[in-house]
Amino acid sequence: MSNKTMKQRIAVVAVSALTAGFLSVVSMPAANAADGDLTVSTTGATGSSGILVARAGTVGSSDQTITISDNGQLTLTLDSSTTASMDVSGPCIFRISSLASYVTTATTTISGSGKTVSNTADEDTFAVLVPTGGAGTCVVNAFETSTEKAAGTVEDKLVVTVSLAATSNAFSASKSEFSVETSAQAASDNIDATYTGASGAGTFAGTTVVNGGKGYFGFQVQDGNNVNLSGHVVGANSTGTCLVGAAAAGTFNAASSTSAASYFQISQSVANAPATCTVTLSVNGVTAASRTFTILGELASIKATVLPARVKATSSANAAAVFAMAYDSAGNELDNVVLAPDTSLYNSNFTTLSSITTSPKSSSATANSGNITCINKSKGNKLKMKSTNASAVSISSPEYTFDCAGDPANYTASLDKASYVPGDIATLTITAKDSAGNLTNDYAALNPGATAAKAPSIAGSNMTAVKAATDADTFTNGVATFKFIVGSTEGSYQLAVDLPTWNSATYSQTAITVPYTIKASSATVSNADVLKSIVSLIASINKQIQALQKLILARR
Repeated sequence: MSNKTMKQRIAVVAVSALTAGFLSVVSMPAANAADGDLTVSTTGATGSSGILVARAGTVGSSDQTITISDNGQLTLTLDSSTTASMDVSGPCIFRISSLASYVTTATTTISGSGKTVSNTADEDTFAVLVPTGGAGTCVVNAFETSTEKAAGTVEDKLVVTVSLAATSNAFSASKSEFSVETSAQAASDNIDATYTGASGAGTFAGTTVVNGGKGYFGFQVQDGNNVNLSGHVVGANSTGTCLVGAAAAGTFNAASSTSAASYFQISQSVANAPATCTVTLSVNGVTAASRTFTILGELASIKATVLPARVKATSSANAAAVFAMAYDSAGNELDNVVLAPDTSLYNSNFTTLSSITTSPKSSSATANSGNITCINKSKGNKLKMKSTNASAVSISSPEYTFDCAGDPANYTASLDKASYVPGDIATLTITAKDSAGNLTNDYAALNPGATAAKAPSIAGSNMTAVKAATDADTFTNGVATFKFIVGSTEGSYQLAVDLPTWNSATYSQTAITVPYTIKASSATVSNADVLKSIVSLIASINKQIQALQKLILARR
């Protein structure tokens, strides 16, 4: 030992608290540890009654840890060529009695107990670390010299977690994991999985299972020391219309597993039928976790809606003109169902409708939508979508009717009232029709090219727009509306409406005006009106006096 550098090494070996003396020490690895390293020996320690968890961390680093029970103990060796010491904080103490057999020379002096132990010679020194009661954390610091000790310069450190022996192999809800997985695996966290729908668009909860698929409820049951339980039974009970099995195809409404880390598989009780169930997991009969699963059924119905009131008549496709969804018999939205158009409804006006692949959980504005190509201006066109389900049955949507319309050829404008009082809200309605006299399509904008010279203009005296007209404003069912706040100046006015994009000599369309008046709710009374009222009142009084005189004369 005399040729060693001035470094110390601590080796830790687990010893059962129930074993007399320290004869259970299997090895002392300090001899092959690097100088200054804190080495924890796990030889013979794993499974010992005093050890709950073997060492973790890197030799020689400050993150070395070991967990023991409150009835366990650790034997530490301190190897140094000079005076060295160890101290401990937390609910642990050192003991050095009965260690003479480990001292290799008579000159070695081992001293101290309680919170500190030290040596005074070039020889190995041993001490036993013993928990003093209860759970907690003990930190052992090793110092190479008395100078380091005085300065608080720690060469190596070992963190010892003391756990109550009663928690060993006892189920801990806080340390155990339960979560829904998307494949057959034990839970690795408490977070339920999500998955991207088969259409590649929507994100679904892991508790939603496609028709014919399997759900997986994973678990890892541990005690309070993060150690997997042994000799325990994890049970699964399903209430509802699902089957549950232990790490295999579900065949019953209950199953069990003796594994500490595994999964239960959930499936339909009837092929192609939607199912909903709550699966509850228990540990040794005590409820631990539950999840509700929804298994989708096969395609049972289709709903389709033409989004614009009037589709644009053009050789180009109208984007996102149709919205469609697929449902099972329970009304659940289905993912990745390809809906094709019924081409038997095509005609010379309505030529094509694109297929739609459903993705109900998608955030895309165009999800579940299809395009319509409608060449000619026409009314009463029909469409429906269809698909074949898992039972080889063809399912169709109801038949929908829609119109195809051209761009504006003429437009008119009107206000909701002819006369307003100050502060009123006036509503202007612009109605546009195509060259066939039908209301214009819903894709027509006031200035689709956003050409500055053709910007829409709507203005009138004492009328303040709530929202000014813009190039991108469109017609809905042939109509565009705008609101104005009426001013306070009385009089007769004209509201000018000009849509240069749609003005055309071909259809005799130019800017138009709409008349309106503003009048206060109580009219102003003039001096002439007051004088006229006084004269009328005097005349009325005179008539009453004359009538009274005649009545008096008649009574004489």
